[in-house]
Order: sequence, then structure tokens, then C-alpha cells
Amino acid sequence: MAFLQSPQATAAGISYAAHVVSMSRGQGAVFARMDGRNSDWIARVAFAHGRGRADFVSGQSVLRAGDHLLFDSADAVVVHDSTKTYTIISRNYLARLQQPGLSVVVRNVKSTLDTLGTAPLGARSTTRIRLSQTYETALVLAEEVTDAASDLPRIETDSKVEYWLTHIDGLPADAVSPRTDLPALAPGRVLAEHAIRQGAAALLPRNSIALMIVANTRTSMTTDGSALTTVDTTTVSDVRPTDVDLSRLVIPPGFTEIGPPGLRPRAAGAPDPAAKWRDIP
Repeated sequence: MAFLQSPQATAAGISYAAHVVSMSRGQGAVFARMDGRNSDWIARVAFAHGRGRADFVSGQSVLRAGDHLLFDSADAVVVHDSTKTYTIISRNYLARLQQPGLSVVVRNVKSTLDTLGTAPLGARSTTRIRLSQTYETALVLAEEVTDAASDLPRIETDSKVEYWLTHIDGLPADAVSPRTDLPALAPGRVLAEHAIRQGAAALLPRNSIALMIVANTRTSMTTDGSALTTVDTTTVSDVRPTDVDLSRLVIPPGFTEIGPPGLRPRAAGAPDPAAKWRDIP
């Protein structure tokens, strides 16, 4: 007797090629180890229902052949198919490194959005927009989370991200986003990345897609002058509508989590930061 296979869940989405170049300069006790951690890689991206998958194609990156990146507006996961493992690299990573009783405070956030005019990019006309953000981050004891705790060690971030936006006919409206850049694949940068993403989601126009994004970010410690300067450039091409297999936007069953040195084990009963990535969006 033959069994009928249930149809695959698909959704109207988009696909595109992304070329990502990242350069880092670090100095001081905190960031010197990140000096020269550059990358240059190409991925094929599928995006639908607010979630994307970037399959590594070639280049120099923490990704290897067979690896892919799952991402949305807040989190990201590197999936290693060859070893059936995954690594969380976004804001949940920082939370897992915290000592009990500590909290992350982001304050003094200032955001501005400037339109810089039109500019040709290849065969298309684009509108160039710059998102500027400054903010402070601190790890503090829970009872000290007040505005009065101004003498605590702080991490100061100054970010400028420029977007070359355009409209492409025929793309499904709910899959078009001005954010086509991929998360920075470095745990030390996840807090800045998260703040930039939140600001971009709130301020950028929703009816365009970015064909190029250039992000200049400087992060510095108020305690010892350590600083990290990064430049990330994403170039997007071959944008097309496509039916996205939603089962490819999840962590496959049986995969286990691994993490960089220093990752604290998840306490028994604590929320699983990868839980949402096991469900179809």
C-alpha cells in the first residue's frame, strides 16, 4: 500500500546572491584579539516569512562548505551540516555569557536617518540613505539598573550604515526588506549588531530592497580605551522572486549546539534560545 507524502510547506519569497566583505581593527586589552579578523565570502540567500537562509558558496569566513546561516531581524544561527551541530552567534550569545545577577543595559540611544540623494548602482537607480546611531552598553548588577548608575564601566558605540535602496517589480511585498545584509559572524560584535538591526527595522522604508549596504562601526571601552573599528560591505545581486521551502529555514532534528570557548552551559529549565529555530516560520 502506498502512503501519500504531505506536501512541502512553501511560501512566496525572494532569493539573491550576497557578497560580504568585513574588516576589523582592534586595539587594547579587550579588542586586540579581533584585530585583522577579516572575511570575504559569497552566499546564496532565500528569504520568506521574516526569516532567511544563507548557504555558503565560497570565500574566507567562519562558514565552510556545507554550512549555512539562519537569520531574522533579531537572531542568527550557524548550522554545520557535516557535523550536525549549530552555533548561536547573536544577542542570545551575550546573555549566555553573563554571570548570574548581571543584566545588560542599553541606554542613551540616539538615531538619525538622512536621505543622501539618488545614485546609480549598476543598471539601477538607487536612493542612498544613512542611518546613524550612538548608544552605550553596560553589564550591571540587577539592583543597579537605574539611571543613577552613571559611573559604571560602559561600552560606547558609534555606527553609520549607508543603504542603496531600490524597487524591483514582481517581488512579493511581505518578503521585501531594506535589510539584505547578513549578521556579523563574530560573537564579540553581537550587541552592536542587535542594536543596529532594531533601529533599522523601525526607521527604514519597507517597500525597497538594499542592493548595497556599508556599515562603519566603532566600539570603545570607557575603562581602558580598548576600541574595535569595523567596516562591513554587503553587495546584493540576482534578486528574484521564488517559492521558499520553509522546512529549510529551521535547525534540522537531531542537531546539537556547540559554542566558542567561554559559552556558559544553559541552566536546567532555562529557555532554549534555539527553540524558535526548530519551528517553521
